[in-house]
Amino acid sequence: MVHQVNVVGTNTLVQACLAAGVQKLCHVSSSSVVIPFDLERNPLFFADEASAPLASKPFLCHYIQTKGEAERIVLKANGTKLPVQSVRAP
Repeated sequence: MVHQVNVVGTNTLVQACLAAGVQKLCHVSSSSVVIPFDLERNPLFFADEASAPLASKPFLCHYIQTKGEAERIVLKANGTKLPVQSVRAP
């Protein structure tokens, strides 16, 4: 269900925005997308988009994986006919 909502739903939304000629998209992601699998050994301090890239395999949990995939879909659409902004909410 999480994959269906976060990944498939985001992709569907981006495609619908492109088809409808939407001028801007603001995507609400999650700050969890940067949490590494080994967080206890490598904690994050004062992380931002430049210092903490999206987490990669292995993922700490399925939610982090799907939110990261959704953010990648949105960011890939940026620069096409749809300017996007992705906000990583706490």
